[in-house]
Amino acid sequence: MAVARVTQVIGASPHSWEDAVRNALDKRSDVRGAKNSLEQSDINIKYYNNQVKPDVNAQVTYGAIGIGGTQQSGGFNPFTGQTTPLTSVVRSYGSALGDVFSNAYPQWTVGLQVGYPLGANTAHANLARVKLEYDQAQTQLKNMQMQVTTQVRQVARDVQTNQQRVQTTRASREFTQRRLEAEQRKFEAGTSTNFLVFQAQRDLSVSQNNELRAILDYIQSKIDLETVQEVPLR
Repeated sequence: MAVARVTQVIGASPHSWEDAVRNALDKRSDVRGAKNSLEQSDINIKYYNNQVKPDVNAQVTYGAIGIGGTQQSGGFNPFTGQTTPLTSVVRSYGSALGDVFSNAYPQWTVGLQVGYPLGANTAHANLARVKLEYDQAQTQLKNMQMQVTTQVRQVARDVQTNQQRVQTTRASREFTQRRLEAEQRKFEAGTSTNFLVFQAQRDLSVSQNNELRAILDYIQSKIDLETVQEVPLR
């Protein structure tokens, strides 16, 4: 009776193989690690692709200046051909500071620098290396996905096989149990012997052990199916 109750408890519906495969490909720690490696390689490719492109730097500076000291004006002007009297103007340090704060003489500087790598260099070598690493990571991920798919499907088949074993051994146990009951009734009626009753009891015990073993294997395979969707099985 105890075996029958256990059988009723575990009589679950069959698992969807493809759902289990998709779940494993999404959650398995080794698959996620391979995906992270592939993403990192892709980031490295983008970085070193930028390193081999022309380098353009623009620089803009702004400043204010002040004029101080003695300044002369006048004299001969070659453009007009005229001569004017020389005059001198003395500007103090304070006047120069006033020019700065009043932005009297603004000064702008604009610069542009372009650099382009010529021939083979470290950046090109690094780009070739990370491209190779990306190809390797992509191949590793595909192989791992194939291995995970095969492993999950195999465990799912084990679940289905063990579930069928439970049903088969349960039917065998029920048959031997009815046979024992029939032999006991015959023995009570005087149409059977102790040997036949003992033989029926032995057959029932063997059937119960086979059913219990099938149940334990079924439970273990269900645990394996849940586990294989999270981490690799040993």
